[in-house]
Amino acid sequence: MAATWLAANHCRVRILDVREGEEFTGDLGHIEGAEWLPLADLEHVGATLPTDEPIVVVCRSGRRSMDAARALRHLGLPHVAHLAGGMLAWHDFGLPVAHGAQPPLAATDVLVPHGHAEEHYDRVVSQALTDSGAIVWTSASSLLSAGTLSCIDGRSERAVIGSPGGDAGELILALAAFERLADHPIDLAHIPDFFEHWASAFGRFYLHTDIHALERLREALREDPRFAALAHELETDAQMESFVRHPPRALEAPLIEHMLAPAHMGCGHLRLMLQHPDAYGVRPAMVTALLAAGLRHGWRRPGSIHFEVLAGDHAERAVVEILFDRPVAAYTRVAMLVPRGVLGEAFVLHPQVVTYVRHETSGFLVENAARLGIPHVDRARLVAEIDRLGDVQLAETVGHLGATLPRLVMRVSDSGFVVRDADAAD
Repeated sequence: MAATWLAANHCRVRILDVREGEEFTGDLGHIEGAEWLPLADLEHVGATLPTDEPIVVVCRSGRRSMDAARALRHLGLPHVAHLAGGMLAWHDFGLPVAHGAQPPLAATDVLVPHGHAEEHYDRVVSQALTDSGAIVWTSASSLLSAGTLSCIDGRSERAVIGSPGGDAGELILALAAFERLADHPIDLAHIPDFFEHWASAFGRFYLHTDIHALERLREALREDPRFAALAHELETDAQMESFVRHPPRALEAPLIEHMLAPAHMGCGHLRLMLQHPDAYGVRPAMVTALLAAGLRHGWRRPGSIHFEVLAGDHAERAVVEILFDRPVAAYTRVAMLVPRGVLGEAFVLHPQVVTYVRHETSGFLVENAARLGIPHVDRARLVAEIDRLGDVQLAETVGHLGATLPRLVMRVSDSGFVVRDADAAD
């Protein structure tokens, strides 16, 4: 596709710019009307694009866009071309450019109704989700090999598979159930070694906080003489985030002490665990030991932890449960959802995907019981206890954070998906 043709016809095609964010907003600018779609998101977002829409892919020189166009055609999009020569060719012809940032395939907002006030709500919301790119597809097995379970928090602007507390919440849940069946507590000295083996088997570990918790943490560190020499390096949000991601080794222990104080935890599910351990059926010392092991592992191997800092206040307007028309297996194609977008903000739950992950986690626990100093535990009983305690914990967290919110069900099948009010879906 020549730059001159695209300049004359850009209103008739959809333009996808697959460069990195700093390139999209950099000196070369971007074509007016182009949508930013980073290459890392191409496969997931591409699977949701309409098949009858003409698309032109753009990059800096035309090399990445050629590969991206080929990948989109493999996804079943027949009308895809790329801009030959990329933005360099566009500039050579003196064609106009735009500047400024934008989110990838920006979503529009659709209000969540109460009850059945809006006729055809399921069709309207389902179409809005499709058009906005808020649905991203992956496979269940990828969650175990390279992905993560994210928290149900509605402030995330990336597509997630949601479970209370994400990976951290699920692993704490499994260990709590394990302790109950073993009928004696895990020796906490075994937790770091156990976590290393868990991380080797399951890949990345998700843990999140939020900007408000970081602000409270900063004030606490300023009052702690152990951090006095670094006070000038902890003045901005960016400095704080960088510090908690890469602290000096000598300050790791006191930093963990502060980060695991409930007031400094931005994950509501994990914070509530520590504030109400009896209701959640957990031992606080085990919770903090596991989180400390996760933080230390992430500091040693930064690529192994997905540490997310969420912005803004909670403004969830619904609880969205995503259900599939068949049990989830390793090969099952599962729909991820962007919590902050078309639905405003929503708590996102994937109960069937979580069931699959729990089954795999239980197998790992049974095979590695000796690492925790625990005799053999029956796997079937462990799965049942994880599910039972998981239901208790989910009810507690939703009760604290979203008890009055409307509940929506997104039902996914081979033919697509539909979003409905839970009362209509049941």
